[in-house]
This record gives sequence, C-alpha cells and structure tokens, in this order.
Amino acid sequence: MPSRNNISNALSPQLKDREQGKDLRTRLEEGLTSSTIEMEGLISFLINEVLNIKDKERDTYVDGVGNVFTEFLRKPNDHQPCPPPKKRTKEEEKKSRRFEAGMHSSNRSSSETPNVLRPTLSRNEVTLHLKLMSAKTSAGFDGVQVLHIRKCDPVCLAKAFNCFLLARYIPPQLKDCRTTLIPKTDNPRPDAEDYRPITIASCIYRLFSKIVTRRLENCISLHPRQKAFRSGTDGAFGNITTLTTIVRDAHKSGKELNIVCVDLAKAFDTVNHSSIDRALRMHGLDANSRALIAEMVTGSTTVIKGDGGVLSNKIEINQGVRQGDPISPLLFNSVMDELIERLEQSGGGYKINNADVAFGDDVTLVSSSRKGMEKLLSITHDFINERGLKLNIRKCKGIRFVRAPKTKSLVQDTSKAFKVRGTGEESSYIPMAGPGEVIKVLGVPIAPNGKPSFDIDTLEGTLERIRKAPLKPAQKLATVRDYLIPSLEYKLGVPGVGRRVLDEVDASIRQTVKRFLHLPHTGMNNMFLTMPIKDGGLGLRSLRTQHLARVAVGTNSMMSSADPTSQTIASMPQHQKPLHAALQHFSVPAATKDALKKGKRQLLCAEIAELTETYQGSCLPTFRKRPVGNSWLSGLNGMRSRDFITGLKLRFGVIETRSQKWRGRTPQNPAVLLCRHCGHSTGKRETAAHISQKCPQTKNLYTQRHNKIVHLVAEH
Repeated sequence: MPSRNNISNALSPQLKDREQGKDLRTRLEEGLTSSTIEMEGLISFLINEVLNIKDKERDTYVDGVGNVFTEFLRKPNDHQPCPPPKKRTKEEEKKSRRFEAGMHSSNRSSSETPNVLRPTLSRNEVTLHLKLMSAKTSAGFDGVQVLHIRKCDPVCLAKAFNCFLLARYIPPQLKDCRTTLIPKTDNPRPDAEDYRPITIASCIYRLFSKIVTRRLENCISLHPRQKAFRSGTDGAFGNITTLTTIVRDAHKSGKELNIVCVDLAKAFDTVNHSSIDRALRMHGLDANSRALIAEMVTGSTTVIKGDGGVLSNKIEINQGVRQGDPISPLLFNSVMDELIERLEQSGGGYKINNADVAFGDDVTLVSSSRKGMEKLLSITHDFINERGLKLNIRKCKGIRFVRAPKTKSLVQDTSKAFKVRGTGEESSYIPMAGPGEVIKVLGVPIAPNGKPSFDIDTLEGTLERIRKAPLKPAQKLATVRDYLIPSLEYKLGVPGVGRRVLDEVDASIRQTVKRFLHLPHTGMNNMFLTMPIKDGGLGLRSLRTQHLARVAVGTNSMMSSADPTSQTIASMPQHQKPLHAALQHFSVPAATKDALKKGKRQLLCAEIAELTETYQGSCLPTFRKRPVGNSWLSGLNGMRSRDFITGLKLRFGVIETRSQKWRGRTPQNPAVLLCRHCGHSTGKRETAAHISQKCPQTKNLYTQRHNKIVHLVAEH
C-alpha cells in the first residue's frame, strides 16, 4: 500500500487528522448520520476514479480508498499497513474456495441466531462472487461495469462492503437504477400492462447483494416445495413434471381433479416491506440483519429509459422488491413460504402415491374436489391480501375434470367456474379453460390429457418469419442458434414429448437454415450444422439430444430433492424409464450434469470420427479444437454475406463444382467431371482442392492470396 503522504489528496480534511478518524469510526459503529455522509463521499470517490482514472493510475487511487477504509476499521494505534498477500498454489486456491463456500454455515453454532453480518467479509469472499458475475452484464445508472470492478483491489471492496454491514447502510447513489420497458406484444397499447419493466441496479450494489443473498440462503430454511429462483434446482422442470404427472394419474384412476393457475399482479413490485420483515423474523433472522435488508429494499430510485434513450425524472420506489436485485427472489420466496405451509395444512389437496399435494408449483393449486379448491383459493386470497399482493383474475386459469357417468374416464366440466371470495362481482370467478384448450404452465403448453403440447405449424411460421426478415444470413443464423433453439430446449425439455415431435423440430430448423444460407438440401452431412463452433460446425444443437439430457438431469435432481413430493413423482415408472434410456444412450453411470456433459462429448467425438472418414469431412482434423480458426463460423465477425456463405460451402465440402454435382453418381461421359479450364490438357477433375491450389488458371490468384497473408502476419 502507498504511504499516507501519497494519498493525502484522496482523504477528506476530517480523515487527515487521526483522532478525527477515530471519532468517525466510533460514529460509524453507532450508525449516526455524519458517518454515513462521510461514507457516501468515499464510495462516490471510488466510482469516479474507477471510471475516469487511467489503468496505470487506478490502482494507486483504489489503494488510497483502501487506506481510507482502514482508518475506519483498524485499531487507532495500528500504523503498519497490511502485508502483501502471499501468492498461493492452485491447491491452496481450491482449498480457499471450498472454505469460502462453507464458511458461513461452519462459523455459526446451532444455538446462535442466524445473522448475515458475521463473519466480516474477506477478499476471498468478494473475489469468489465477483468471478460469478458475467463480464457482459449491463452497467447500472452509475455506468460502472463489471470489468471496472475487477480492476479494483478486492481488499478495498471488502472494506467498503464491511462498512455497509457495520453501519447497516447503503449509500443512496448505489440505489439509483435505470428501467427499460420491453413490449409484451407486437402492438402494445400505451398502457403499463403491455410492457415488461427491466430494472438494472449498480454493478457494485449487485455484487454486494449477491454476497448478502448467499449468506441469507444459509440463514433461512425455505419449504422444500419452493422451487422458483433457487440455485442448483431446475424448479420449472420439477413443477411441470409434478403437474403433468398429477393430470395423467387422475385420467388413469378416474379421480376428480381441479386445477387453478394463479397469476399475481406485479408480485415483486407490490409485496409490502412489513411482510418481508415478518417473514425473515419468522425464519429466526436477527434484528441487525433485518435492518440491513430493510435498508437494501428501501430508498431506491429509478429513471425510465424511453425511445431514443431519453431518460425520465427520478422515480422513488416505495414498495415491493426491485427487479434485477439478486436478493429479491429470495425475499419473495421467504414471504410465500407461509402460504405453502397454510395450503399443506388445509387438507384440500390431491393425493398421489400417498403424497398429498396442495401446491402443484409456485403458482398452481390442485385439489381433488371443488370444495377443496375453493378452500385453497380462499386461503390464497386472504394471504396475498395481507401481504399487499393481488390476484390478476383475468390472467388466472382454471380447469376441472370430473368422472363421466358409469365410466372411469374423465371429462372437462366448464359449467361452473371457481369463485374467489371478496374480489368484486365482475371478477369474482376464475376463467375456465374451454374443452380441449391447452393451458400454459410456466411457459409450457399442457394439453388436457396431461401431455406437453407443441404446435409444429407455429414453429414453421416463426422460422419463415426469420427467413424473410431483413437481416443478413449470418444474423438469421445467430437468431436461430442463440434465441430460438434455447427457447425450444426449455419447452421441449420436459417428460412426455415424443421422439417424432423432436425429429420434426430438428428437421424444420435444418431445412430453414439451409435455405437462408443457400446450402444444398441433400447431399450434405447434417453433422456440420449440429457440431459446436469450436469443432467446425454451426452450433445448432440437436433438440432430441438436449431433451434426453435435460429430462435425465431433471429427474435425477427430483429424486435427490429434499421435497418428498418430488421424490415420489420422480420414482414413478413412467419417469424412471426415460432416465434409464438416457443413461444407456450416453453410456454414463449417473445422470449428473458433469457426467452427461462428458457422455455427450464422447458421442460427439465418435460421430466426428465417422464424418472424418468421408469426403466432406476429410478436412475436419485440420480445423478441430481451433477456436480462433473456427470463430468466423459464428457469423458475428463482420464478414460479407457472400464471403460467409462461400466459406461455409468450402468448409462443408459442398461448393458447386463438377465433381460435387455428380457426387454419388457415375456420368456416362467422364469428361463432364474434368476441370473446365485445364481438364482437357491435365486430365484433372474439378474439385474445390484443385481449383484453390492446383489449377493453372487460378495460380496467380492463390499466389496473391499467399503473399497478402504473409504481409498481414508480418505487419502484426
């Protein structure tokens, strides 16, 4: 660290005097206003210098800020700077990360009150969470990016964050956010309901919030049925699987089934702060920790970014939890925890394999009788009203199955809707699904028979719009690869999706991509489309392969879950069969993410080896595992469309030559295979290799190409 003389200009007049620094530390511990004002100035200094100072000078100023915080936190008679950290081995780094991961739980005895303030933050804890933040994440209103923070000394950040913990105070400038409105429909009305607000907080605040969230997760124990927003859990898969299994079980056994998909109106934005404090208190969190969290969720402001980048005036956020704040989902879950307890204790659920389910997932109620469903709705309505929330009746959906007379088969009953007490005459009934109507559960359409529904015609319409869009071919490719396929992986990655549907989806994607890239529809190996970019393909993942892997991982996760209902559902034969099929397909002993990733890689290597033996794949060994040499295949490097398409044809061995035209066939006249320029004299066939390297007609061109590359390399 630099001496005090080197940083004297960075210190406020108060902190230049040591006794005054001691007084500030004392006042900071007492949480007085004067100390928070001083801290606001210090954190503002950090932000400004990180943004404005050159790289070579930045560390000096950041070290200066570190010394300032040392004045706050060190003992007054400690004049020696901290020794430089010892460089650790890789093994020591691994041990340190394992220690950090379990630090909070091991630091607290079983009799101690849960507390997010202890122990004090270390540089390792800050570094660990900073590594987990994506460098591409958007900056907040202050303009600080993750890359800026990574250039800071983690000791300095740890000291700043420890000040926040000690004072239970967050500087207001870190609570300034910006909000962008994303239309929910193609033609949105000038109404807030037709827009989805995306609010982004400061990266510095998000890092601090991530650390507090991790500590809070170790302090409170949520109900096992809570699946949404929880790390290490595929909640959507588990909840969809549970609900579809219940529906199919009801059809098989002939038992009455009542389902209501509940929609909460602006849940995150309207939950009141007193409910959050009450929930944390019920989980046993101490008063100081609750005070810190109350400080994190109050006093925020945002500006709305409109058309053309115009910003509104600052808007105070006086209720709810902020979108984009890492701690918001956990706080909302803690509030909803009590509702799950009430629903389970009501006795109005649906029994499957001796497991009573009242809450099919975080927003869906299930019951075996109308009376039981109305009881669950009454409990839900009373609870959400107490918490400042409201039902969005218009977006709720109910469905009721009853046994047909003298049979075991179920039919839909739409004669009478479920009534919700106390919501007014006009919106007191839940809208019911019509006969045969699919209902969306967490974004996945579910048919009345309990199977996932997928409309291939809708997909083909989407693909056609992409093909006709005013975009370059490479941009269309990126749209399919980076946006369409991930959404399909989610919708099709649930049990019950048939192999025929998956094959049709894969075929539709391949045909559309070939059309806008002007690739031949036949005579080309489809492996070039599905291989990863780093191996020389276009990275269009096979939906069938992804489905097998996700179902296996999701089922395995449900079996090892702490939730008895999930364990019961996953252990049923209809879910064990696809799990074992996936294990056999990928040749792996367990359905973990790492094992399946390794199994998929082994299958891919085997397929690439087969492709290498063919004419089209003969060049693959040259380009495999060369990320730089294959990066152009992503289409994001600015190549001209004509050059990009020609390059793809050359790489995939389908460039239009005479030999390629007659591939797989024997012409009656062998002369049609000869090079059109030199074949009559050399007798050489017209192939891509001959044209680019051997033909006398193109000799001058590839000589110029060689010289140009040599000069380019020499210049750099």
